[in-house]
Amino acid sequence: MFKSISTRAAWGLYINETGIRAVKVAKKAKKVSVESFDMINYSECESEDAETVKTENGIHFKPFPVEQQSQATKTLSNSSNINDLADLAKKAISLFLSRNKIESSDRILIAVPDQFVLSRFVNLPNVKSKQLKNIVKFEIGKHIPIDVSEIIWDYQSFSNTSSSEAEAEVGIFAIKKESIYTFLSRFKQIENHLTTIQIGSIALYNFMLFNEHEIEPTMLLEIGQENTNLMILSRDKVWLRNLPSVGLGESFIDEVKRSVGYYRSLVKAIEIKFLVVSGTLSIEPNKKEEIAQSLGYELKQIDIKNNNILTENVKDLKGFKDNCLSLVTPLGLAMQGISQGKIKLNLLPEEFSKKIAFYAKKKVVMFSSFVILASVLILWGAQLIKNNRLQKTINSELGTFNKATELERRYKKKENVYNKLKKELDQISSIGEGKAFWNKIIPRIFSILPKKAILYSLDTRWVTKPEKAVSMRIKGKSFSPRLDFIYNEIKGAFEKMVLVENDKEVPVFDNIEVVKGSLKHAADGIGFEMEWIIKYKTFLLFSGV
Repeated sequence: MFKSISTRAAWGLYINETGIRAVKVAKKAKKVSVESFDMINYSECESEDAETVKTENGIHFKPFPVEQQSQATKTLSNSSNINDLADLAKKAISLFLSRNKIESSDRILIAVPDQFVLSRFVNLPNVKSKQLKNIVKFEIGKHIPIDVSEIIWDYQSFSNTSSSEAEAEVGIFAIKKESIYTFLSRFKQIENHLTTIQIGSIALYNFMLFNEHEIEPTMLLEIGQENTNLMILSRDKVWLRNLPSVGLGESFIDEVKRSVGYYRSLVKAIEIKFLVVSGTLSIEPNKKEEIAQSLGYELKQIDIKNNNILTENVKDLKGFKDNCLSLVTPLGLAMQGISQGKIKLNLLPEEFSKKIAFYAKKKVVMFSSFVILASVLILWGAQLIKNNRLQKTINSELGTFNKATELERRYKKKENVYNKLKKELDQISSIGEGKAFWNKIIPRIFSILPKKAILYSLDTRWVTKPEKAVSMRIKGKSFSPRLDFIYNEIKGAFEKMVLVENDKEVPVFDNIEVVKGSLKHAADGIGFEMEWIIKYKTFLLFSGV
């Protein structure tokens, strides 16, 4: 019933050592639509000379002098504490919020660099997910060198539990409670939207799983100022290791080769074919080729290949594509937020998750209260108009259930009228898949109705000629003595009524007419009837089907 307020969009925020990379996506059928993106350097927040670049396409990115970027990065790299990262990111989050609109239903997911999270990959019995969780609880103390009471942890199986293999590869991920609580305390501005704490490599893996039909064994090096995230991935396996960047010379190549050698001792059946080089450290293309040749792999570029990832809503598409390598990690993160990520790892403490759930339920309760009150208005409108109290009620205590209860007690003798109007409302609600449509339309009808008019009843029925459509008829009264008020103000309001889909306004009603012979003059106004149709395609568009 309340599909219209459920989460349909999510922001992925990758907070790394030099800044924030953000992407917003929305779920449309089984496809992912990229809606917006932003890139903020910490130097942009610190520099007094930094200018906020605002354009009509919502992209706010400008290069900063190298010395400013280095200074911002050095602030973080002098310490490995995640809270230093949070201190840098706090101002960047404020800047992000100042130039991006966060809808009330938007989720926000944060990814942090891999070096701040402990990760271990182990082989455990290949059992069903519920049994596996209990096994991980038992095993975690053997693999994470910190007391379990002091960490927030989660796990992910990278094997098919329905397969006949005896063992499953399981990743165990943990972060210190003290660190994550302090980290989260820096982001009070977004706490009502924050649903997930993830790590950058897994967010990127989610993107690649969605983007590519088949992932041939690939090594990814995310190279930072002092740390490099090494990830080896395939369709059903991923392995992570954090290395020192150490200048990108021979010692760096040797360190990578040692890690690959260790990986091959664990997984002998996989031969790495490709190398992807990304990260916050600026690396010339010829240097990337040199690294690939030294390791013996083919250099591979990341771009969007899957037709199920839509980018037509990105107004600066060139800017998005130019920065694609920096944005695929927050893109994969945002995909998780709309249930399009295979890996659902989450290191957000449970009490934060419960708070978010409560916030979401609160919005549902508020919306349901509005729908119920709209229904009460339809049921009791006819009786209230007879003693001219409806307008007074609308202008006073619409927001309380106590008023609705009092009205029911006061007019319970009018059972016949009540049952008739209830039957009409039930007829509306019985239109199967269209409940979501009526939950949108009924409040809008009352909201656009001029103050000098009231509705007695609302009736709908399906018609098939000349084409399938919903026919709607209303009965009401105008308190203005002028006939043109009915034609210009009431009829005109319905003619202008629109709903928004994909940022486009769509007219709802067609062929609006005042029913012939329905105008009845009385001492206190003019009774009227109007009818119109709702085209079937319009009905489906806003029914969520």
